[in-house]
Amino acid sequence: MILTEQLYRNKDKKLLYHGSSEKNLKELLPMGSELSGYPCIYLTNSPEYALNYAAQKQTIGNVVENIIGSVYAVTLDGEAPPNIYNGKHSPDRLRLKNQIGNLADELVEKDWWLEVGKEERDRVLFILHRRLKFEGFFNWEADDNYPSIGIFCREICTIRKEFNFDELSKFNLKVQKALNREKSILNRIYPSIKDEPNMVKKLNYLASNCDYFTRNQILNMIDDFNTENHLVESFLELMNKPAYRKRIFGK
Repeated sequence: MILTEQLYRNKDKKLLYHGSSEKNLKELLPMGSELSGYPCIYLTNSPEYALNYAAQKQTIGNVVENIIGSVYAVTLDGEAPPNIYNGKHSPDRLRLKNQIGNLADELVEKDWWLEVGKEERDRVLFILHRRLKFEGFFNWEADDNYPSIGIFCREICTIRKEFNFDELSKFNLKVQKALNREKSILNRIYPSIKDEPNMVKKLNYLASNCDYFTRNQILNMIDDFNTENHLVESFLELMNKPAYRKRIFGK
C-alpha cells in the first residue's frame, strides 16, 4: 500500500485529510463513533472521502438542514516517524498475535468494521494503544478504495489548513465532480416539485436529496435555475421577511 510506505518513511510530511462538521478547529481530538467506542482521529489520503464526513444532516422540527463543515489537511509530526500498526507488516502482526492469538492473522484481510464485533474491535484497539504503545493503526476495510488510518494520539496531528467545499473543488477534480453531480441532481428533480406550494416541504425534499449544499445555497440554485417562476419569486420575497426566515432557518 502506497499510504503505508509514505507514513512509515514520513520524510516529506505527506498531507492527510480529516472531515468534520465543526469549523475553525484548532486541534483534532480522538472521539468514538457509531462503529467503535474507542476514541480515534480518522485520517485519509483522499480529500473527497473526507468530504463525506464534513457533511451531516440535521432535522429540527419539520426542517431538514445540511450541516456543512470543513476538511482539514493534517500532517503527522513528532521526533520520530509515527508508530502506526500495520497488520501486513509481520513484526507488527506478531506483537498483536502474542496478545490476541490467531485473530491477528484474520484482521489482515477481514473488514474490521463489518466482520468484527464492536466489543472485540474496541478490545483490539485498546491493546494496540495501551499495551503495545502504537500511536495509530491502518484501517482495513473490504471496500478499501480510500486508505485511512486511525490515530490515538492527538499530539502527533498538526492541522496545516482548513478547506471549505468550494476551496477543495478548486484543486481536487473528484471533489469538483461530486459538487457538480449534486447540482445536476437538484436541477433534475426541481421541475418535478416546482409547483409544490409548501416551501418548507420543497426545500426539505431538495435538501434530503443532496449532502453538500445548505438550504441557502439550494435557494440560490433554484433562483438560478428558473428566475421566471412565480412560485420561486414569491418564495424569495418571503425569505426577505425576518419572521419567515426565522421560522425556516432559526435565525
